[in-house]
Amino acid sequence: MDGNANDQAGSATRRDGEIRRIVADMLRRPGEGEQITDAQVIAEHPALMPDLATELVKARKILAARLAADHADDDSRFTAKTITRAPNDQID
Repeated sequence: MDGNANDQAGSATRRDGEIRRIVADMLRRPGEGEQITDAQVIAEHPALMPDLATELVKARKILAARLAADHADDDSRFTAKTITRAPNDQID
């Protein structure tokens, strides 16, 4: 690899790491009583789009599946739709 290719690979790795850190932080916040929407996260980090939006969607799906599995025997009905987005939260 030449120097330019190494720089690009390092930049992509840093970008991926930053996206992972942001998504992990976003998933941690509700457990601490803080509400945050995907739109807020995206507005704070527009340079990481569209990859950030893709990872947020994946993380929400994983969280929804985890919650559904945890409550599979409960009478409560958790669905991906009820926990993946705040009202009026859209990703364009």
